[in-house]
Amino acid sequence: MTMDIGNGGKQVKINVADAPNIECENCQNIYFDKKYVIKKISKLLIGTSEDQLVPMETYKCSECGHINKDFVV
Repeated sequence: MTMDIGNGGKQVKINVADAPNIECENCQNIYFDKKYVIKKISKLLIGTSEDQLVPMETYKCSECGHINKDFVV
């Protein structure tokens, strides 16, 4: 798969298949599952009548369940 990625207004074509895989820091597995962390934003901070819940996507290793430090939100 190729992608056009902007770089300061200039388009760069890259082959995503050639990019290195991210490995689990714990077991070196390359497969991950999507998970969500839910953040609670106080109504006092955002000026609404209710607190807001904001989902933030992260990834955990599909083998051992570890979340790499770069994925922590």
